[in-house]
Amino acid sequence: MSSQVSGFWTDDHGTREAMIDAYTRFNYICDPHGAIGYKSMTMLKDNEFGVFLETAHPAKFLDTVNNTLGIQTDIPEALEILKARVKSATFLENDYDSFKELLLSN
Repeated sequence: MSSQVSGFWTDDHGTREAMIDAYTRFNYICDPHGAIGYKSMTMLKDNEFGVFLETAHPAKFLDTVNNTLGIQTDIPEALEILKARVKSATFLENDYDSFKELLLSN
């Protein structure tokens, strides 16, 4: 089964090229990580198919997206609201029991 799965990477230049290609061809704004997935799809053979999933809104990378595509994108209201929230983080050991304990304590 693992022989049927492949991976792909590209450098910053290739990422920007993919962002531009997706925007030019499909009017789709990729975040940089999604652009790598998009670029991998362009390398498939005719009898292959693939799926790429975006994990972040392009607004997370606003400067990169705007500078690469030469556009001015807006931050959606739902994300704008999050900017006012205080960030918090909890350090956990790489251990399932610590993770489980944190989840159950909240």
